[in-house]
Amino acid sequence: MPHGAPLASSPVPISSRPIRSCRWRLAPLVLALATAGLARAQDAAEAPLQLRSATELKPLPRGEANKALPIILRARELRGRPDIETVAEGEAEFRRGGLVLSADQLRYLHPDDLAVARGNVRISRDGNVYSGPELQLHVQRFEGFFLQPSYHFGRTGAGGTARRIDFIDEQRAVATGATYTSCPSDGSGGPAWLLSTDKVKMDFEANEGIAENAVLRFYGVPILGAPVLSFPLTDERKSGWLPPSINLDSKSGLQFSIPWYWNIAPNRDATLTPLLSAKRGVGAEAEFRYLEPSFQGAAQVHVLPNDQLTGRSRHALNLSHEGALPLGASFTFNGLRVSDDAYWKDFPRAVPSITPRLLLADAAVRRDFDGWSSYARVHRWQVLQDDSARIEAPYDRSPQVGVRGTQRFGDGFEFALETELNRFTNPVDGLADPLATTVRPTGVRWHALGSLARPFGTPGWTVTPRVAFNAAAYSLDEPLAGRRGSSRVIPTLSLDSHWQFERDASWFGRDVRQTLEPRLMVVNTPYRAQDARL
Repeated sequence: MPHGAPLASSPVPISSRPIRSCRWRLAPLVLALATAGLARAQDAAEAPLQLRSATELKPLPRGEANKALPIILRARELRGRPDIETVAEGEAEFRRGGLVLSADQLRYLHPDDLAVARGNVRISRDGNVYSGPELQLHVQRFEGFFLQPSYHFGRTGAGGTARRIDFIDEQRAVATGATYTSCPSDGSGGPAWLLSTDKVKMDFEANEGIAENAVLRFYGVPILGAPVLSFPLTDERKSGWLPPSINLDSKSGLQFSIPWYWNIAPNRDATLTPLLSAKRGVGAEAEFRYLEPSFQGAAQVHVLPNDQLTGRSRHALNLSHEGALPLGASFTFNGLRVSDDAYWKDFPRAVPSITPRLLLADAAVRRDFDGWSSYARVHRWQVLQDDSARIEAPYDRSPQVGVRGTQRFGDGFEFALETELNRFTNPVDGLADPLATTVRPTGVRWHALGSLARPFGTPGWTVTPRVAFNAAAYSLDEPLAGRRGSSRVIPTLSLDSHWQFERDASWFGRDVRQTLEPRLMVVNTPYRAQDARL
């Protein structure tokens, strides 16, 4: 049953009637509650209780509305003086609005609105749960302290422990000698990431936690220390400085960077990173990301305005974008470009490519329909040459257009086709083959693979006759060996048979099913000489 639901057996709030200075035992209290429940039985029959699951209680009203809320107190034993104090012992539970406080022993001072709890103390408010041995709290102001608590924030699943938490008001708290993590516990009993700090100031209204003398640990190993560290208390993004990083290499020397994260909007953000290199000077990195209903992408830039080692400006730009077009089509773009040939050696972290000397810019449009796919693409390479180890540049494709798909028709016939048209050009940085003395040819190639098949069979066998072709045609911009073009068509006939035999058998006293699946395929592809086609 969810917390805060009105129960027929709930005790009358203590603030609504005077309390005599005496001890109340459990049996008389239950009898009184049962009598009150009978008095409300008729109303309950007319409006049956509706239950629903909830992860947290309804939030507390603020201001004067909070003062008017009744206090509900239940325990195995209650005693007190009217309008002065109430003492609850044994499974004590104190409720006021959305706040629930439970403990072995609880004392409530009416004039000060002060709750003093000891032994297995647990307090829940707005989805946040605190547990520990001792608590003092001014309930309405939510001001007080908790000794040796553990805490858990319901919205994010984050939590930790502390020597002491001081509640300043409803929205602010200070934890001393605290730990904080948003990771679940691993198999050994500890979280993967853990932040330890002398003091954490938590502002729930500003969604900010500020840790002093913080140490970040990964599986118990310290990886980052900072005198002051700011972090969000919920899963919402938050603008601010990120942890700095220090790198050391032989090319740039000691490098220091400290990123600043900018939460522009729910669907846009950016990271701006000033850089300082002992050998190369001052630079900057930036990343911008965006997400819209029909498209998304990112842009990354690395700039060194005045490289002190080379005496010139250097930069890198990496773009990615994808989205939807009318008529069910889609498009993508990815491009990486740098300022000079030596960039991949001097700034390896700024060139996110598995082939750091071959940088690709690629734009494509695609549309799928009824088992078929059509596409058009442009490939352009930037080749970073090294005089001591030159490489052969791959061809650009400007454009590459293709169609592929399968189609069933008639009485079980299957048709498949894959065809593509490419125009091959040399990259700007590779007009000539550095490994040869001739200019590489450029031109257009058309290529197609097609087949027509008709499977026959039953659940025990299949036989598939197939006729296929492999065709290609070339057209060169400049004659090669006296010829500008060439073509070829290679047919193929095949017969593929597949058989399945089964029988029940017994091996070592166990019933098994033995299978045999032979396959026989006959293929005939006539020889076509292609070595002298061009």
